Order: sequence, then structure tokens, then C-alpha cells
Amino acid sequence: MRLTPLFAATTFTAVLSTAALTGPASGSPGGVARSLEPSARTAASSYDLYLDFNGSNAGTPDMSSSGSAPVSTSVASSDGGRVVAVSKGAGQAARMEPFDPETPAELAVVVARPEGNGDPFAPRTGDFAFGASFNLDPRSQGSSVDNGNNLFQRGLYSDDAQYKLQIDDGRVSCRVAGSSGAVQVKASRAVRSGAWHRVRCLRDSNVVKLVVVELTADGPVSRSWTQSGPIGDLAFSARPPLSVGGKVDRTGAVVKSSSDQFNGRVDNVFFRRISG
Repeated sequence: MRLTPLFAATTFTAVLSTAALTGPASGSPGGVARSLEPSARTAASSYDLYLDFNGSNAGTPDMSSSGSAPVSTSVASSDGGRVVAVSKGAGQAARMEPFDPETPAELAVVVARPEGNGDPFAPRTGDFAFGASFNLDPRSQGSSVDNGNNLFQRGLYSDDAQYKLQIDDGRVSCRVAGSSGAVQVKASRAVRSGAWHRVRCLRDSNVVKLVVVELTADGPVSRSWTQSGPIGDLAFSARPPLSVGGKVDRTGAVVKSSSDQFNGRVDNVFFRRISG
């Protein structure tokens, strides 16, 4: 899907450093963001949601969250779509459906629903971060049903609140929308298909920061972009589920008409409240 115009000029930085992955918090927004990147140094339980997909049952990855918030997870599918466990280093990742130009297409999305009376995934006016690792297929869009790659989101564009990470035409973008408006930030360059990347989006008051880290043979290459504007309250009055790999409606069913199915592999999905 196409994004609406941004509020202001994007700030861009790039660095080749492992600090972008595991560096300690420095007290600045960038330092806080670095400390939120999932790594061996950070316990999964310190996140509200953390999906590493390790373990499998009959080829389906373990989708249980090791984060602190109570959630139930499942796969929403259409026309025989599946999420498959694949090897990734010493663990596993979730293989989403490859691009399918046919209509109807095979679609599959991981769905996470908050349980209990509270809603830990409604950050309201507080700061929060969310992200994932991904490896995008060479062919990943080009039909009326699948014309983008929605990586991780809660809410739809027309809802009263939304946060979303997506890859369109190879470029990662993040959108955070609330009661006062929406801020969208988009990477200025495309990611390499077939390569693993880590992406994180951070809301810090009225600033949204996008960090994309490419994992190369020479080490991680981190690039970041920021955008600012009024956001307000992310209340999620209808309590929609979170989704990984595509769009779902408020009931958790795949949006067949415009799924924006992610085509590739996904791992280390996380959400974490920072304040509020």
C-alpha cells in the first residue's frame, strides 16, 4: 500500500557497529531504542510480546510468546495458506506464504490476541517500541491482493489507532497513528532481498524513529530515520488483535481483498512499552 505524505523532512543516520544491536541505553531516544533491540543480552520476559518461533509441531512453528503479557496466538489463513517452521541458525523462523499472483491467493497470518481485562498492547500516550527480524523474498508483491509486505501491526489504516511496520517496493516504513494524527517514516533505500534484517520502530512522544539493521558478512549495518508530528492517544477501543505477516480484521480473520501478505521469513517479533 502507498503511504500518505510525511509531516517533515526525514532525518537519516547510518552506522556500522554492533552497538546498534546491543548497546546500552544512554538516556537519549536513540540510546533507549538500542537497548530495546532483541538480543541474547536481553531477557525475552522484559518485552510485553516476544515471538521467536523456536520449536515446531508437524512443521508449524511454536507461536507462543515468551513476553510478560498474557496473549493467545494462532494462524489465520485463507485458501490453504500456511505458516511453516524453517531453520535459522541454532533456532527457527516462521516461513510465510510466497507471493501468489492468483486470485484467490493462499494467505496466512500469525495473530496474537491480548487476554484478560487489561490491554498491554494499547500504549495510549506512552512511549513504546516494536519490531522484528525478516528476510524478504525476491518476488514479494505485484497483485491486487498482495501489493506490499505487512510485517507487524495492530489496527488498520481506517481504525482509531494503529502501529505498523511494512515493506513496500523493498523500502521499510513505520506508521503510528492516534487521536491527534499519524506519523509515518520511510527508509530512503530498499533492503536486499534474501538477506536478514532487523527492524525496530520507536514512538518517543511526537517522534517516530525507524531503525533498519542489515546483517552482513562484515557485521551489522544500522541505518535510521526519524519523523515527527502530533500522534495523541493510541487507545484501541475495539481491542483488535496484533498480526504478523499480513492484515487481519477486528475478529482476527485475514483481509482477503488486500492482505499485503508478507512473503519471506520472520523471526524475533517484539512489542515493548517504555512509559505510560
